[in-house]
Amino acid sequence: MSMSLVTASTGLRSHVVGQILVEVQQQGARPMSYTWLSLDATPMSVREARQATRMFLQQVDRRMAEPAAALIVSELVTNSVVHARGPIVLHLWD
Repeated sequence: MSMSLVTASTGLRSHVVGQILVEVQQQGARPMSYTWLSLDATPMSVREARQATRMFLQQVDRRMAEPAAALIVSELVTNSVVHARGPIVLHLWD
């Protein structure tokens, strides 16, 4: 088993507004993957974050985690857009 970690942070102090651990089967050891995406605090950023999450999980062969991760990232980024000021940064680890 391995875990994929998805977090979203916002504001100048990079407060983590939420995170999810998605448990998936690991079929072979490989190095950890990481990416991040800077987003504007606009409603369009929710779709961008969801698409980036899906693409990342496809690239690291974690397709089973896509539906849950995309839903949770949508919620996290929506909360960031509604309740926070400043840029939003989405961090994705495998």
